[in-house]
Amino acid sequence: MQKVFSPHTLKLAWLTLLISFPLFSQAQQAAQSFGKNRIQYQNFEWKYYSTGDFDLYFYQGGSELAEQAVKFLKAEFERITDILGYVPLAKTKIFLYNSHSDLMQSNIGINDNYQAVAGETVFVKNVVEIAYPGTLEAFKTELVFQVATKLLQEMMFGGSLTDMFQKAYLLNLPDWFIPGAARYIAYGWGPRMDDYARDLVTNSRVRKLDRYQGEEAALLGQSIWNYIAEKYGRSNISSVLNLTRIIRNEERSIANTLGTTFPRFQAGWISYYQEQAKKVLEDYEYPDKQYLVTRRNRRDVTRNRVSMSPDGRFLAYSENDRGRYHVILWDREEDKERIVLRGGYKLLNQQSNDDLPILAWQDSVTLVMAAERGGGPSLWIYNVKEKEKQQVSLSAFHAIQHISFNDNGRLMAMSAEEDGRSDIYLVSLRRNQWRKLTDDAYDDEYPEFVPGTNAIVFSSNRSSDTLRSVALENVKDDLITFNLFVYNLDTTTNVLSRITNTLSTDIYPIPINQDEYYYLSDQKGIQNLFRYHRTDSLYTQITNFANSLHGMSINLRGSELAYIAELEGKDYIYLQPLDFTQQRFTLPTARQQRQQAKYLANRLMAARARQNLSAADPGEEVPTEDTTGIDTNALLDPDDYTFGNPEETPMDPNAPIDTEEYVFNPTMEAEEAEEPERNSFLLNYRRLQDKERVVGPFDYTTRFSTDNLVTSLEIDPLMGWGFSLGTQMNDLLENHRFRGGAFATPNLQNGRIFVEYDYLPMKIDLGARVSRKAITRTEPEDGELQHYSLNQIDLKAAFPHSVSLRSEGSLFFTHTRWQELTPNYAISPPPQPLFENHNYVGLRGAVVFDNSVISGMNSMEGTRGKIEIKNYFSLGAPERSFGNLSADFRHYQPLHRNLTLAVRGFYGAFFGQQRQSYLLGGMDNWILNRTQDEFEQGSPLAITTLENNQQLLFAEYVTSLRGFDYNVLNGRQALLGNVELRLPLVRYFYSGPITSNFFRNLQLTAFYDIGSSWTGPSPWSEENELNTEVIQNEGSPFRVELMNYNNPWLMSYGIGFRSVILGYYTKFDVAWPIENYNIPDLPRLHVTVGYDF
Repeated sequence: MQKVFSPHTLKLAWLTLLISFPLFSQAQQAAQSFGKNRIQYQNFEWKYYSTGDFDLYFYQGGSELAEQAVKFLKAEFERITDILGYVPLAKTKIFLYNSHSDLMQSNIGINDNYQAVAGETVFVKNVVEIAYPGTLEAFKTELVFQVATKLLQEMMFGGSLTDMFQKAYLLNLPDWFIPGAARYIAYGWGPRMDDYARDLVTNSRVRKLDRYQGEEAALLGQSIWNYIAEKYGRSNISSVLNLTRIIRNEERSIANTLGTTFPRFQAGWISYYQEQAKKVLEDYEYPDKQYLVTRRNRRDVTRNRVSMSPDGRFLAYSENDRGRYHVILWDREEDKERIVLRGGYKLLNQQSNDDLPILAWQDSVTLVMAAERGGGPSLWIYNVKEKEKQQVSLSAFHAIQHISFNDNGRLMAMSAEEDGRSDIYLVSLRRNQWRKLTDDAYDDEYPEFVPGTNAIVFSSNRSSDTLRSVALENVKDDLITFNLFVYNLDTTTNVLSRITNTLSTDIYPIPINQDEYYYLSDQKGIQNLFRYHRTDSLYTQITNFANSLHGMSINLRGSELAYIAELEGKDYIYLQPLDFTQQRFTLPTARQQRQQAKYLANRLMAARARQNLSAADPGEEVPTEDTTGIDTNALLDPDDYTFGNPEETPMDPNAPIDTEEYVFNPTMEAEEAEEPERNSFLLNYRRLQDKERVVGPFDYTTRFSTDNLVTSLEIDPLMGWGFSLGTQMNDLLENHRFRGGAFATPNLQNGRIFVEYDYLPMKIDLGARVSRKAITRTEPEDGELQHYSLNQIDLKAAFPHSVSLRSEGSLFFTHTRWQELTPNYAISPPPQPLFENHNYVGLRGAVVFDNSVISGMNSMEGTRGKIEIKNYFSLGAPERSFGNLSADFRHYQPLHRNLTLAVRGFYGAFFGQQRQSYLLGGMDNWILNRTQDEFEQGSPLAITTLENNQQLLFAEYVTSLRGFDYNVLNGRQALLGNVELRLPLVRYFYSGPITSNFFRNLQLTAFYDIGSSWTGPSPWSEENELNTEVIQNEGSPFRVELMNYNNPWLMSYGIGFRSVILGYYTKFDVAWPIENYNIPDLPRLHVTVGYDF
């Protein structure tokens, strides 16, 4: 043996581990659970409409929106299934939320972020959740996207039980495939994808398609599917998808369907967008990188709000990282940045509201920010000089979309969403009063006060300039164009002044005075800055950037423009000087020319159809009056302004719905108007079916279905190897969850079983659990046979503080039984009893934190941990009472791409009159494992004739300590630390497609473990039990304590690799154990099954 580790080296090792992660991280057993939370702030009374294809669920305040969604989706469902060439096996369940803050309270998908050891089959459920995004057109698009995504997932991974088993292991699609197809079905040749594809082929080198992830992969995929549709015909999309289902390889499917090789297809896709980009760059240019304010965006955060103070000194911008948001304030004079607001949480399996926070300046030193907190929107008013902020709740609204202030800062114009409608409101923060200015089904956004007047300019998709109470079901015009309108607060008429009248999206108006307006518009296909003069009614293009601007702020004093633009799929903020009097002329992009032609063709067909209707309603005649001027004579007094209730046009009362005869009228026209109508076999077949009418609304009823099924091999260090079976059942909303599982050894003498129920619709989560554990032990030398069992009932509750942090508590009853089964005692019974029963009542408390996210096979990011205390109070025998305290944490730090540093630590201590033991050493699910001194006298695992050793039921194994047997050390306390460097070997160095499941998941690991277990003084004390040996002969009055200076810490280091073998994630670790500063010449091999440490 080599003696290479000194005490000084040991101290350095502990110091390095503590610096790497001061709290340590997880150890102990693979069964350790963490998990995330959802917080419920209100109860939803769900109802639903039912059709032959889907059920749409809604709750109070969403009935009108639900009716429109059903009407729209009935027409779109046929289009979606026709493009896919696939009809779902079961009806799709769609849950509609009135706002994003309501959606965040949902429990659906909360348990999707985990990895089973092996043998898991997830049953694909057609459940879709969607929150109203603030505008009707965005809602319709998002609805199609979510439904298309779910149908694609069922198409690829669903089907019969046999298909699910096969596809779970054999089908592995890249990130661009399904999200890209869903985006194409929803958005078609969309402007954002057009910008991304142009930027991709112009400013960066196209990487292997499998290397793209997240939102960038979805945009990439959308451009690929769009290329297939435009170049080869849209009918080929269904052919590619269905062939992929069969041969389980997307590249071969594309090549075989289109009659080309995949490299040639990819080259054609790049060339297609390069040709378009070449034409665009003749008139456009990319922003100059020297004007970048934010030069890095490593985390791919979303930035979509930027605002300069009126004097130009401060620039504020917002960042949103999957729901976790910050507001950064840049003091340009001092060139310093500081975070003035932070909040939210990183969301898992839920769509984040990336529009938040919203920013506006009340004056040059007061920044107002709007965001969500506590289940609803709030305002924060921040003084940049005093560095203090005040929170104002706006819980009366579902969502805030935009805010601005008048000249003196006493009135706020706000666009907000309530009951599925986006309207303009006038708010007095000082008096805490508000008044609704518009009240109809049209979408009104981006209100801004016109300086020096009592008018507000805003963007709207309304077709008329007359304010009327229009119900959502009566809006029959296309809602895809947004123009600018002016609302005069002093007028008594209901007529708006129209500023722009184009077939484009005109947003973010910034009025300079009553005649001059700046705004963003996509008239030419790319969203750029425009100017409009009311005196000459001329539109002028100011900028000609090649990528769209997503937000802007103007400082006319300094002739500066702050804006947000995407570069390589990431958001960046620019601040550059600009001549606001300049003029640019650009030609429309190819996409814009196509969209304008399609829009005009649709309008023409709609007009002809209306002319042919003999019973057409002539409509209400709009009074003619001059709407071009703004009244500046009657100035508004913000100190004496009355927030009265405006007169509302009476609406027809809601008549009772005849659920047997109720039919929604179809309104949606086919999106792809340029392509001639194709009467495919699938579409004709569906139309020939006797389509079921829309019925409802019905009350939501709780129905359960199986969520997953797990069958796997498990190796228990005490019971031996065996098979485990687990399943989970949920209702549609996952508010009620049943879980059950069982483990048994082949001889059926050892095993575990549990049944658990969780009730999750309230703010406090409740649950109950019943479990049983049985152990049969045989002493190998004298044949001693004993049976131990533990039965436990838990009543538990959990209070979520956030999506990542919760407090838990439970009350439990435990019954243990020991029974002597040695055959000799059955023939000749001893005087003492052959069995014992003991009962305990106990309390358990825990604090759990988990913000980790799975980024790949055995690859995670984030932190998770648990601090737990349990007390067992023996009934009738207080000397048997004991307790346990444990702290268990782990952290995963990405270093480069998929290279991850994983650190964890565990500390545990038993206390009380009958303290139990920790058993240190080994790994979980260790094949061919060994236990040290298992049946030696004094071992916690030994059994003694006619004695009850209940430590077999309560002892806890502390793993992983590689290079050592189980129970190499045991004691009342334990401490363990692990460090691993994880490298996905093939995926890190090879960028091409990897068809082999083994090589795709192959991971190389370097590790270091250190730990100890003890009773009495700690390992840092010279008097610890491992460092002290007591010698005393029997009958002698002399007692000798010998200090042997042994090292109480066990360590190991080594390398390993892991991958999927025969469906099981298998780990191979070669470890060099270090005991008492000595390292053996030969390492030790551990073969285990399971994830993580």
